[in-house]
Amino acid sequence: MFDRLKKAFQFAQYDAVTSGKDQRRRSFGNLKLEDNTLTSARRKILLDSTQDLYRNFSLCRWMVNQHVNNISNFAFHAITGNEDVDKRITELMEWWSQPHNCDVTSRMSLSELMRQAERRRVVDGDVFILKTNKGQLQLIESDRIRSQEDKQATEDTNIVQGVRMSGDGRELAYALHSRTGHGSGWYEFQRWLRYTNCIHYAWRDRVDQVRGISPLASCYNTMQDLYEAVTANLQKAKVAAMFGLFILREPTGSPLGAVNDDSGDSPNKTQDIDMGGGAFMMDMNVGEDVKWLENRSPSNEFQDFIKVTTDLCLKSLLIPYALWNESDSNYSQTRMAIQQYNRNAEPWRSEAQVVLNDITRWRLDWWLREGVLRLPEGMDLQTIKWVWQPKTMLFVDPQKEYEAAQVGIDSGLLSRTEFLKGQGKDWNETFALLSAEEEQLAELRISTQRQMPILVNEEHIDG
Repeated sequence: MFDRLKKAFQFAQYDAVTSGKDQRRRSFGNLKLEDNTLTSARRKILLDSTQDLYRNFSLCRWMVNQHVNNISNFAFHAITGNEDVDKRITELMEWWSQPHNCDVTSRMSLSELMRQAERRRVVDGDVFILKTNKGQLQLIESDRIRSQEDKQATEDTNIVQGVRMSGDGRELAYALHSRTGHGSGWYEFQRWLRYTNCIHYAWRDRVDQVRGISPLASCYNTMQDLYEAVTANLQKAKVAAMFGLFILREPTGSPLGAVNDDSGDSPNKTQDIDMGGGAFMMDMNVGEDVKWLENRSPSNEFQDFIKVTTDLCLKSLLIPYALWNESDSNYSQTRMAIQQYNRNAEPWRSEAQVVLNDITRWRLDWWLREGVLRLPEGMDLQTIKWVWQPKTMLFVDPQKEYEAAQVGIDSGLLSRTEFLKGQGKDWNETFALLSAEEEQLAELRISTQRQMPILVNEEHIDG
């Protein structure tokens, strides 16, 4: 009984940070905080494991990048109702989104910075976005926010793995560390970052959870087993691809011993076979047998196993298998998979929108204080409206999608605004572009009634 209770206090864990017989055990109901389940030491192991898998396994890299492509793709639209203000805000956001303006390292645009933040959130569990006093953003990786030392974590109960908490669970500050020792794993405390100047972008599954935990933790063992199985079968296939002969010689005995004929040739003489000269014939000795070395690799059973385990791994990020293997589904199945994925991805896109809205509000306040942005009377920061419109997955067959959308618009069941919204476009901007194009075409006297523009020649018509 005592041994069972002792084991129960050890069962709440992540299999991705355990090995051997300690994996895949049944829990006995020992509930703990998620941050106590994945301690600082175990978090370091999980970060190293997921990052290593992302570096070396193409499936893991594809999963993460597919998620990033569909979650972090947004278009900015100012919707204050004042055309001049909307134009000015859009110009400022486009200017500031350039790498040398928004990124403290001058390497990433705002779009790429958000993609990198989402990538680190998935692989590492969380990432921190610092709003510097220079008006730029700086990404801080997960391992750099940590408790100063283990003793501090036990003495100060308000600090959870480098995050200072209030009594009601609000995050107040973050302990920033720098990496020292040339990659030896040592850290040196730098300073505390106020929560007002830093965005904690984390992957959380529980209410009381402070630090984010990578969703890849749930499929790490399966993906690692899959990676090893594919590698082993690849080696097996390489061996099977080589031509080889298996020659079996059975011993021939004689009560009189070995007998040589006049030719001097031994009946058991070894023959050298050269298969590089085209067709050949083998004249074997008595008692010898020749077989080709062959191996059916990979087997059909192994391929089915690969498909099932791959699908299990994709489910950790809610990615349909049809997007991984396009040849395994038809148009209707792929379209249904995309629609389902877009619905499942809406909460994740909303979390990214919260981060972008925070950054946009910070930059607008900066421009208002600097006098770069001037608002008409009666308008202030609280009344400025904007939207980061997500760009969802593109169509499988654009012609069919546009035809279906036209039917919906003609029947009054779908508006143009709703249709363009799904592509990350704003109807007002699209309408303005269409009007400008029509005016320019009219000035140039270009007809668009046919597939290709045709220049109208008045002299030819009169003639």
